[in-house]
Amino acid sequence: MKRIETEDEHQATLIRITELWEAKPNTPEGDELDKLADLVVEFEENIELIRLVESRKDQPEIAVDINDL
Repeated sequence: MKRIETEDEHQATLIRITELWEAKPNTPEGDELDKLADLVVEFEENIELIRLVESRKDQPEIAVDINDL
């Protein structure tokens, strides 16, 4: 399975997870569910990081003088 790279892929993966939700562990479907869940977590963590960076990129730098500490 490849990484989720777009919001469309993310949505499609969430739909597939819903279809597999009742899968038993240690079955092909259960293994697929586990892998898809990991891919979703990775994608969502990356998106959150990207949003954080984008929200901070236009903020001015904070200058700290070591003598003020």
